[in-house]
Amino acid sequence: MSLVRKPLIFKLNECKIFMGEPLIGSSMQWRMQAIFEDKDGKGRACYDVIFINCYAATPHQAKVVFLDVSDIDLKLKNSLSESYRIFQSYIDASKQTNKKYILIRKCDICNLHYPHIFISYCYSTYKDVYKRTLMYFLTNFCQANPDYIIAYEQDYRDLIEFKNDKVVYHATKWVNAKFSNKTIALQYNKCLLKSDVWKMYYIIQAKNNTLDSLKKKKNIWLRLDSGCSSSQLYNDTRCDCQDQLISALIEINNLDKNGLLIHIPAHDRKGFGWMIKSEESHNQHKQKQNMPPFNIPWDTLEDDDWISLDNSRDLRTFDGAASILNLLEIQDVYLITDNNIKIESLKKYNINVKRIPTNGK
Repeated sequence: MSLVRKPLIFKLNECKIFMGEPLIGSSMQWRMQAIFEDKDGKGRACYDVIFINCYAATPHQAKVVFLDVSDIDLKLKNSLSESYRIFQSYIDASKQTNKKYILIRKCDICNLHYPHIFISYCYSTYKDVYKRTLMYFLTNFCQANPDYIIAYEQDYRDLIEFKNDKVVYHATKWVNAKFSNKTIALQYNKCLLKSDVWKMYYIIQAKNNTLDSLKKKKNIWLRLDSGCSSSQLYNDTRCDCQDQLISALIEINNLDKNGLLIHIPAHDRKGFGWMIKSEESHNQHKQKQNMPPFNIPWDTLEDDDWISLDNSRDLRTFDGAASILNLLEIQDVYLITDNNIKIESLKKYNINVKRIPTNGK
């Protein structure tokens, strides 16, 4: 067991900004997270601050862009989403022109470190306060360009298809997921489990299916996918989590009406959260001289707690996924996995599980 101090670099009222981590493999080069937790409970939000064609130490006069694009649209590379298309246009332009940008987007869910997990939300009156605070930090501490662009503001009031005291199902949304030269049509439902530690789930299946069509269906082919924010959101190449998600989505799409993927975004770094991944990034950098420099010229601030880390442990649980299957009255699945923990988690909820190895053997 080891203890890691949270690398806090800025604190003002309800805002905390953390040092962050490098992103490897694209024009997106550094990621910070800013957390807002209002004492009156009217706002609790997490923002990603992405440095494009620059590092956090060298973003001088970079243009700041506020762009609301949902986590799931980024992960699925949803060409039907206007906000995703705008996001991608900045990434494409940055490759061609080498212009510096600092792109700020509100995250859907935050797993800063286990069990500090919350769904990100804020009232419209708080958005302006958050923007001013972020701009104060970026212009005064990073010497960013004081003029900023609001490229897209998203309406987060999703339609609710079903809810009770345990669960909220949001209405179905359609996706054209574009991976390399392949585009696949999918749909998803966001599911919030009120008493579950991981809180948010995405039920993803081939287009034109419905939640009702899944009910009581036998021998569903199922994938349980754990979120990885740096790879799946920002194309970081230090792990293969994005490749695994893409392969699973293509597989589910090929199975048509008999395939289902449940994505658990807060499972970052085996459930330990983004902060642990950030710390590991710094340790890796110390050991690899060929990685680009990303020294931060600021002192870290004293924070009020530490993070405990046991590298031998996996904090992920799959009770929420099992609960979703029970709510859909699915009792028989072919689970595509090499992880026995997933199998045993489903069996606890009286779900009959037949394992399909991920390598087909």
